Amino acid sequence: MDDSYLGNRGYSIIKTLKNTALISSLKKELTVKPFVNKQFQPDAKPFSVFLESKRKIYIPRYFGINKLGIPKENKIVQGTPIDIKFSSKLRPNQIPVVEKFIKVAHETGGGIISVPCGFGKTVLALYLVAALKVKTLVIVHKEFLMDQWKERIEFFLPNARVGKIQGDIVNIDDKDIVIGMLQSISMKDYPGDIFSTFGFVIYDECHHLGAEVFSRSLIKIGCNYTLGLSATPKRADGLTKVFEWFLGDTVYSIKQREQEEVKVKVINYYVEDDKYSEIKTNFKGQVNMPTMITNICMYEPRNEIILEEVYKCVKDGRKLLILSDRRDHLKFLHSKLNEKNISNGYYCGGMKQKDLKDTEEKQVMLGTFSMASEGFDCKTLNTIFLASPKSSIEQAVGRILRQNKEDREKVPMVIDIIDNFSIFGRQGDKRIKFYNKNKYEIETINKDIREK
Repeated sequence: MDDSYLGNRGYSIIKTLKNTALISSLKKELTVKPFVNKQFQPDAKPFSVFLESKRKIYIPRYFGINKLGIPKENKIVQGTPIDIKFSSKLRPNQIPVVEKFIKVAHETGGGIISVPCGFGKTVLALYLVAALKVKTLVIVHKEFLMDQWKERIEFFLPNARVGKIQGDIVNIDDKDIVIGMLQSISMKDYPGDIFSTFGFVIYDECHHLGAEVFSRSLIKIGCNYTLGLSATPKRADGLTKVFEWFLGDTVYSIKQREQEEVKVKVINYYVEDDKYSEIKTNFKGQVNMPTMITNICMYEPRNEIILEEVYKCVKDGRKLLILSDRRDHLKFLHSKLNEKNISNGYYCGGMKQKDLKDTEEKQVMLGTFSMASEGFDCKTLNTIFLASPKSSIEQAVGRILRQNKEDREKVPMVIDIIDNFSIFGRQGDKRIKFYNKNKYEIETINKDIREK
């Protein structure tokens, strides 16, 4: 298109009388709406993923290229050159990934790398920073991930100067790599020129970017090279396309990790007790899942079974992570473990990095799914307990597979308590499907009173 160009705000189109109908069509297509199951959640509102001024409309870069072709003019800032050395060696299975990305980056600008948990996506990204030789912005969605990236940079790129963007902190001058907090970049109005020196942007756990608030960061930052990292890029709400429009298509994907020996202990559970299994609804007649999950988590007979299994793991010398969506649930388990003098600690959002590190030394860790499913890196962990209902567990299970196979003293184990009623039973079926797909060894224990 003669009236378009690539710029730091994306694919830029100058408005003319000739393209009025086209722009109207683009705006309609770039107004998206998350899919939700209305039986369990209120309907979601649509939101737009473009910017508009009186003279121009700015649309996602790769959406524009795929829809309208590559513009003749590219005004994207190349970024400040840097010269830093990668101090390690890639594993043989990592080399094809970086080679493919570098090729695509030079041709079209970049895309998404989707590899399983434990493959080493942070290492891949840092190798690419050294290879592309431009000032880089790494964007993360959790504070402990900022610390984790800084540690990895210090190890793999020891001569790199590292800065930070978070809240009112904008430490970017004379830096090679800057780590930015997604929430700050999405919601705070920083001066537009603070992103002008970056030539490469890396979004860690990029599947979060389909959400309305977080997608704003994509609109604000237009770098020459773009990389999205995720083990699980597909979003259940259908908005995977949002971050693909901004970051590019998947460049390299490994959907399944190498065959792993994993034991799964499935506990099928159900009792007829309203305190546990009553179907709760809201004023619209929709199933009230949050209340039901709370009831499940705080049901004492169920917790007795959980603790019984935890005690067995402790006696067997296993290092265990218990995951729950309810902090009160974790507090209850914490108090019971203390009564038995079992070394344990929390791994939850809002904790300081030092306290998280202290918890990693405990035999039993108590974490929320949101905190421990992504970025959690404790190589001695060999057991995970899914203590509250969940559909997608691939990231969580990946936490027990980070240690090299030859270094493992125990076979990794998942303990999964399936609540056999309402949507929770169907979630359990989905988890079983995941275990079977990965050929894990499943042992089933029946605690469902209807099947005795």
